[in-house]
Amino acid sequence: MADHSADLNLLSVVPLTPDMDASALQGRARDSWLRAVDVMGLPPLDAAVSLTTPFPALGAWEDIVAPPLRYVAATPCELPVPQPSDARQAIAAWRQDACGIDATRTAWPEALALAQSRARCLALSEDRADIPLILARRMASALAVCHYHGDDGLALLVADFSGIQPYLFEISEVGAGGVARSLRARSFFIAQLGALLARTIQDRLALGPHNTLLNAGGKFHMLIPWTDATRNALPAIRSEAAEWCLRMLHGELAVNIATEIIKPEDLRAGGFGDALTRADLNLRYHKARRLADALIGGAGWRADAFLGLADYGDSGPCRACGRFPAEPDAGKCSWCLDDERRGRDLTRAQWVSYAPDSGAATADVRAFGWAAHIGHGAPPERRECWRFEPATREPYRFVARHVPLDQSGERMTFEHIAASAQGRPYLAYLKADVDRLGERMALGFCRDADPAYDDPARIAHLSELLEEFFAGRLEKTVRAHYPLCYVVFSGGDDMTIVGPHDAIVRLALQVAEDFRAFLGYDTGPPVPTDTLTISAGIVVATSRRPLSVAVGLAERELHRAKREGRCRLGIFGQTLSWQQALAAHRTLWQASGEPTPLGAELLDTSKTSSAFLYHMLAYARMWARYRAGDTSQIRYQPMLAYEIGRNIERKALPNVHAWASDLAQITAGPPGTGWQAAMDRLGVVVRLAILNRSSSRE
Repeated sequence: MADHSADLNLLSVVPLTPDMDASALQGRARDSWLRAVDVMGLPPLDAAVSLTTPFPALGAWEDIVAPPLRYVAATPCELPVPQPSDARQAIAAWRQDACGIDATRTAWPEALALAQSRARCLALSEDRADIPLILARRMASALAVCHYHGDDGLALLVADFSGIQPYLFEISEVGAGGVARSLRARSFFIAQLGALLARTIQDRLALGPHNTLLNAGGKFHMLIPWTDATRNALPAIRSEAAEWCLRMLHGELAVNIATEIIKPEDLRAGGFGDALTRADLNLRYHKARRLADALIGGAGWRADAFLGLADYGDSGPCRACGRFPAEPDAGKCSWCLDDERRGRDLTRAQWVSYAPDSGAATADVRAFGWAAHIGHGAPPERRECWRFEPATREPYRFVARHVPLDQSGERMTFEHIAASAQGRPYLAYLKADVDRLGERMALGFCRDADPAYDDPARIAHLSELLEEFFAGRLEKTVRAHYPLCYVVFSGGDDMTIVGPHDAIVRLALQVAEDFRAFLGYDTGPPVPTDTLTISAGIVVATSRRPLSVAVGLAERELHRAKREGRCRLGIFGQTLSWQQALAAHRTLWQASGEPTPLGAELLDTSKTSSAFLYHMLAYARMWARYRAGDTSQIRYQPMLAYEIGRNIERKALPNVHAWASDLAQITAGPPGTGWQAAMDRLGVVVRLAILNRSSSRE
């Protein structure tokens, strides 16, 4: 067993050394590695070039594609070691720093950390400039480990969790601060369940760390050898995972594990996209039979497994989740208390480490025989450890976890965050994600004719870049420009953020524009023909509104934006394109954040009355009904004309007079341009003005 473990470590370390020196490998391990290098077509290091992003290869919905963008320009945060602009310099620096690596004694996290800090900007070769050298070598390591176990074949294993949305948001406790911590902790908990399950499968099947090809949002894909040992082990893994979910979480979350047999050629461009699609179809079958491995035995249905009557004792059920007995004098169960502690600790944690579960009470998440620990300062030695920000000695993954602090360094309550808003003391809840990402990852790189681009390293690069944007760049943006916003969670391809209503609207617009720039386009809001697009939903509510309810309403706005065409923002029950949303905001504020001349008049309660704004809101509703087919509602025009003549003085409010006159189409001379579009966004403009007016108690 010792020799076996040593071979697996070598097959994990050698790919992460500059020149992939296989001299440390012997016998079957060496043969397996050389076969993998041949299948994956790994060139020597000297062929490496500067890395670009994969977005141009992803293609667009039409003929517009993103221009090539160098990886260094797209990185969300500064890396621990500045990346050279020239590939030759990066290669020389990596070789120099790696001189002390002895593959027979070095653990793979150390080698990966060095490769991340020195070679992150390198691509395989000129013709594969959007494939990270490190990722391609890790894929080859996964294939080599499979070859090491035999020649029976390969399979792609895909696993995820059902019930994530109810688990995240069905928290009944009123009290936004505690629920926010619980939501952040539950999101982290789900991600760690996926990480621990992956380690359990790797351990059971004697695989290396690089056999997990893709891992984001609680879902992972793993390359496994399709041997008799694998086929015999998988039923037990499925059954134990399902029983753990049923026993520990009452089946609220369920593990789904599916496999798809593939060929080595499928790991090249032209085959992997189809393999992903087939694996996901198999996963759907298992998701339709969630927990079946725990509920069905050899003799059929296990009737006793369906009954999970809880004994709440004298303490009663937990007032937060209502599912488990509350701890004495706490009002909450041990699970929810752990959620609050994790949510609090995550804001200052710097790393997460993994080790086999020893039963220690210090573990932050334990499942499937493994445990995850979070902490700050020096991480524990001789453990697999991942930093939450770029580091030089440990591998890293970005984690977004910003919370607002007051002047004394204490966490701000939601009441205080709402009080800091401009105008009325309301919060806003933002949910956003990438449109059709699963479809784009499985099919976006496919081509009917050569060349195809759907190799696993390129798809993994796309996943990694999106994780860096939503967890790394967004965290940096919030800290620098929106410090009063509370990141409930952000990563993978989605985010949930709470903050003052004025800051959240500006943040949503900036994230949309930043995302388009991240793809390599010129500045500006996203358009539907971009290679990837983003949709968002915003809900405004008081700080007393339960967070889970408010987030659910924001989710509804997001779904409306997707139903009505995607690449849109849902807000105030209305859906706008990003161009319309930006135009609505620019009606009141300049790009600098200062009010426009019109905005200065509308936002000043001493100049423009509230009655006028509420009348304008009524006209916006009439316009919407007119657009829906009720022609009688065009009467808003004479009503608005009367309003202008009676209540708006041209000299006192020149900008309001001109704006309202254009909307009523009663301006002198040619009709105003674009007034229909202005009427479409009128309701949003007026609601923003009402929320942001200088008197917050109007």
